[in-house]
Amino acid sequence: CGDRGSEHEASDPTAADTDVGGDPDPDTDADTDGPVGTLDARCVLAEDNTLRAICTATFETPSTLEVTMTLGSEEARVFTATAPGTSVELPVWGLVPNTSWGWHATAVEDRGVFASGTIVAGSTGGALQGMAVSVEASGSYGPEYVLLNYGCLGFTEAVLVLDRLGRVRWYQDAESAPLLPAALTFRSFNTSPEGGVLALLERRGVVHWGFDGSVRMSSSRFEQFDPPVHHEVVQKNGWTYVLFAEQTVVDGVAYVTDGFLVLDASGEVAATWRMAEHLTPVGEGGSGGGYWGDLYPDALDWSHSNALAVDDDLDVTVSLRFQDALLRVVGDPLSPDFGRLDWVVASEASGLVSTIPYFSSAGILDLAFHEQHHVVASAPGELTLWDNGNDIALGSRVLRFEETAGGLDLVQTWPAGVYCPGQGSATVLPSGNALVDCAPRDTISEVDPAGVTVWSAQVSCNPGLMLRPLYRALPLDLFPDAP
Repeated sequence: CGDRGSEHEASDPTAADTDVGGDPDPDTDADTDGPVGTLDARCVLAEDNTLRAICTATFETPSTLEVTMTLGSEEARVFTATAPGTSVELPVWGLVPNTSWGWHATAVEDRGVFASGTIVAGSTGGALQGMAVSVEASGSYGPEYVLLNYGCLGFTEAVLVLDRLGRVRWYQDAESAPLLPAALTFRSFNTSPEGGVLALLERRGVVHWGFDGSVRMSSSRFEQFDPPVHHEVVQKNGWTYVLFAEQTVVDGVAYVTDGFLVLDASGEVAATWRMAEHLTPVGEGGSGGGYWGDLYPDALDWSHSNALAVDDDLDVTVSLRFQDALLRVVGDPLSPDFGRLDWVVASEASGLVSTIPYFSSAGILDLAFHEQHHVVASAPGELTLWDNGNDIALGSRVLRFEETAGGLDLVQTWPAGVYCPGQGSATVLPSGNALVDCAPRDTISEVDPAGVTVWSAQVSCNPGLMLRPLYRALPLDLFPDAP
């Protein structure tokens, strides 16, 4: 099933403050008036998620159910599902907490057969305990939907979707992942080109959730794979790429190096790439294991890879934070050249050496990048990178590269207007602006090419609760089948 919705334009206030906590046990008795009409249909809140509903209908002959969800005059969304027999169940999502939605169900083949009613979305309650969001905008109203992680210390973490007004429209908590013991935190997440959300949980699990809450794929450490996974999960052409870490000993010195797994649609490992088979660790790293101090306490965290970008040809770009470097690897698991290291681009402070030219045809003088995160294959032959930087006076930047026959060309930069020394992300939007997550400041911003912030959201916990870092903030299409 899927949706093919249309949206009526909402009013666009330039500022909004939203507290989305509330009753952790909301009333899930969905219908306030009871359905009316000639179709045997009903919509009720999903038992496991207060921003989703389940609509059911029974027809005399197999038919296609169409449900339109409306939030007053502000928004309308259309979902459809074809009944395999005479009964059909259709999940809907994207409800706004604590709001009343009208629903209208009909048979596509006979719109004279219908039913309608109302449903009241619940509070996000315990899943997003203590959350507070404030939004400011000027000249633009920001991306329509943003995916981010959220959790106050002491509570289970969740991935969630905010709309441009700062309202939660979708969430999935870590405990709902099919892992034993239950997970409490996320290590990474991403959007899926197949719809839904990818998540990496506690170095031991990979899950692909549909927006309807279904688990489309899951893979677990010690079941499908052995090494601890971390920092990145990406999906392309039906394959899922996940970073992992392992210990490597060179001349008696222990290092933590990385690699990536390629998982098939069932979550089984189809291919493995190990960095240590292609690069010899040299230079410094995080002492005492750094990020890996609990698992590899006597090792140097040498590469600290933190992002993967997979392009349409399944070539993989790996970001090595502690080496200020990017690697290009053949990542097609069916190719005889899988795993070949094609190039290295290293910044000035790296212990590695570039193997292809790195330059700027645009005349950009500062080619260096430092402690970078979130490399993205943003278009064919194009990469973007969140350059955290290492100088508070210079701040952080978004970099856009083009791959050419002559090497890697830095063609554009966006100043973020702030220094963000750890984590975070940057994604170029269709408008030409960039969506930036400054993780140390818990701020998500839309920044134009001149560095002017045109939209921002501040995410926090209520007083007395501490927010976990916002690892990333990613634009996504919450209703991917909409026309």
